[in-house]
Amino acid sequence: MKNIRYFCFTVLLFFIAVFTVNAETMNLETDTRIKEENLRTCLISSYNALNTLNELLHDQSGSEGEFVPINVQALTDSDILALKKFSCQSSSLTGPDYPKKLNDLSGLEIFTGLTEIDISGTTLSSIDLSSFINLEKAYLGSNLLKSVTGLDRLTKLTVLRLSNNQLSSLTGLENTTNTMELIIEGNKFTHIKVGSNVTVYGDKQGDGYSIIDDPKIYNVVYKSGNNYYTNLSKFSGIDLSKVSNVSTGTYDSATGIINFGTTKPEKFTYSYDNEKLGVTVTLVDALSVKFYANG
Repeated sequence: MKNIRYFCFTVLLFFIAVFTVNAETMNLETDTRIKEENLRTCLISSYNALNTLNELLHDQSGSEGEFVPINVQALTDSDILALKKFSCQSSSLTGPDYPKKLNDLSGLEIFTGLTEIDISGTTLSSIDLSSFINLEKAYLGSNLLKSVTGLDRLTKLTVLRLSNNQLSSLTGLENTTNTMELIIEGNKFTHIKVGSNVTVYGDKQGDGYSIIDDPKIYNVVYKSGNNYYTNLSKFSGIDLSKVSNVSTGTYDSATGIINFGTTKPEKFTYSYDNEKLGVTVTLVDALSVKFYANG
């Protein structure tokens, strides 16, 4: 009986050892799910930054034992989830084609633990963010983006920077309850639909965007020189002749511009097609506006 128990125990140890040795890992340097070498290089660079930070924290904590960095040639599931920040910027990285010619993010979706993505100066024309359910901040400015999808799945998103791309539409934020900042200057928007807790940063000199395609909703104030203005002609579908009884400032029905003078309006009323509307306005700086529904 003892021999049988000993044999079973030995077999169990063997299978545990085999399973441990053959546990599936990812070699970041050769994994074929990553199609672009520029993406691979950026991922390795992001892990190097993580190892540097972890080593610093290890030293500061006074932990016993030698610091063991994450091995990019044998990433475990926990190592994959440990990567929280991914960065690929042409301004901070060097090389003749790196990372400007990055136009395929295949393989990045594996890293579902990411909370921050920073990609700029690339030739990317589209990006699907649906895999990154833990994402809190996405900095995607200065690319060639025409499409950003998967935003409706990002329940933790607080910052989305899309400045200086080629976007003319954006979906997925219509019903979001996230309190977040959306930066969209330097694109081709005429209007955009977002949730009521989204602060939208638009272009200077009144190149603002309507929260919904409805002329009854006022939404953008900008500053030019010493005065504050809004330009209703920027909003899709509005009939400027139907705007009247603006409670503060001077309204020009020919141009759609309301000049509020040197004092930023906190709240005012006006009528559209004989319906009186109340509006709350927030201006953070020359680029910043908060969208509110009427009332």
